Amino acid sequence: MIVGITLFQVHLSSESLIYGECLIRYNYTEAVQLVNSTNVPAIYEVLPLEDENIALADILIDAPNGVIAPFSQNPLKITIVTRVLGQISLSLLINISGRDSNPLILAISACSIGPTLQLEQLNLDAGNPNINSEKPEGKDIIVNYGNVHVLENNYRTILVRNLACIPADVKICLCKKHTVFFVEDDFFTLEPFGSQEIKVR
Repeated sequence: MIVGITLFQVHLSSESLIYGECLIRYNYTEAVQLVNSTNVPAIYEVLPLEDENIALADILIDAPNGVIAPFSQNPLKITIVTRVLGQISLSLLINISGRDSNPLILAISACSIGPTLQLEQLNLDAGNPNINSEKPEGKDIIVNYGNVHVLENNYRTILVRNLACIPADVKICLCKKHTVFFVEDDFFTLEPFGSQEIKVR
């Protein structure tokens, strides 16, 4: 009598998913294949994230458990929603029923970033209001008042644009506590791809 023993040879098509730059609290989806190279069905289950990873990101699986037919593969669509800024690395464990060894490990990495803002001074030149100055995030602009009369309020307007598909909370702070300058609306939220004018006195 010949007895056949089937080993559960189930593996991932890739051991890692690299999402690259991801806007915080925005969905990004990648896919990986669960490959069953045996002649029997294989039952799989994606295990919950470990406690230390829950605070970093939410992981959504389109099919967190199921059966892989013999000699076939099942796609897993994995969506990440980051919770914090910075580099994120975590491991997703996938248990295969009947597999004696440890669960399959899928390494997930992403760089979580915030929205990008653009500043534009609308009245750069008092004599020519059509001259604009645009600066992307991280670049300084000079608010130019030109010649002004003393003891009079003089305003310049800056347009703040949100270039991202997520909302942006904007907080404006003056570098010096005791200054003659004043900013109206120093805290506001920009909708995705929205803009708002702020006045500097």
